[in-house]
Amino acid sequence: MGAELEAYAARRAVPRLTAGDFAHLEQIIAEMAAAADEACHELREAPAARTPHETSFAHSVELNVAFHRFLVERAGHKLLLRSWLLTNPLNWRFVTYTRTLNPDPVEAVERHREVLNAYRSGDVAQA
Repeated sequence: MGAELEAYAARRAVPRLTAGDFAHLEQIIAEMAAAADEACHELREAPAARTPHETSFAHSVELNVAFHRFLVERAGHKLLLRSWLLTNPLNWRFVTYTRTLNPDPVEAVERHREVLNAYRSGDVAQA
């Protein structure tokens, strides 16, 4: 359901996004990259743990949510945002669970760069 809501949000948001919006999204990705670097450093320091430190991990999940929420908000549809907010806790649990089993914070940053590029292209289907 979350994927369908975000696809609808993309169709509405793509034509509305401004240079300032893209700058804001780039800032979120930069913060995600910093959190990923910190998590990778933590993994190198304690490879037996196999999971990033809770603080950098939680921050990366929060940034992920902030990125997607911003895009949904830019769709300019209150019911869509409310519906997305109702499904988002389920998404957060899924992300938390899968990242705990196989953490790869760098991969998450790259996926968000791809999403941003899709939005920037103006191609609604790609976004």
